[in-house]
Amino acid sequence: MRHESVVSVVVGNCERLLECGVTEILRRDRGVELLASDLAGEELEAVVAREAPKVLIVDEEIEYTLLASLRTRRPALGIIVLAHEPSPLFATLVLAAGAMCLALSASEAELVAAVHSAADGVARNVIAPGRRVEDIDSAVGPLTAREAQVFMYLSLGWSYAEMGDTLHISPTTVRTHTLSICRKLNVGTKRQLIGRGWPPTAQPPGFSGQR
Repeated sequence: MRHESVVSVVVGNCERLLECGVTEILRRDRGVELLASDLAGEELEAVVAREAPKVLIVDEEIEYTLLASLRTRRPALGIIVLAHEPSPLFATLVLAAGAMCLALSASEAELVAAVHSAADGVARNVIAPGRRVEDIDSAVGPLTAREAQVFMYLSLGWSYAEMGDTLHISPTTVRTHTLSICRKLNVGTKRQLIGRGWPPTAQPPGFSGQR
């Protein structure tokens, strides 16, 4: 049986996480129990559901919709997204998904502190050593699963009509979701989201690159 003061952690699959010694840092901390690592996709979801860790650590290549889905299904799960030189907007998007962002350049102490903060439900968005970003109103709430889908297509420059056809909703409904996204992310117009979203390697489900 786990001691209540020990934070149970699952780590996703990412070579950079291994290169940066993330798992080794966690193993050295007596307040952390590493349950599993090097996981991705359905296996990651299955382990999270079965082991019920307090904290999940993934890298920026995770699909935004999966990130939002994990957080929605397990509200108490603390999620940390490790990213290479994350921008303030990226950190805000991570926070909008109900997770926290941590730069790969963060110190060992910042990583350990982030793990314990995530377990307590406190955001510590470090985009560079010693620099934090917490610029989304937590009272507004994270993006919904549908908003996350719309956001992905918005960042690729799709029109309301194109998104509506793909998601099987009306352009008016897409526009309503867009207004909600802009409000939650403190963005003035949808044009500000184009080309500034999630990493291009994490495309929406079924995205083929052609319209």
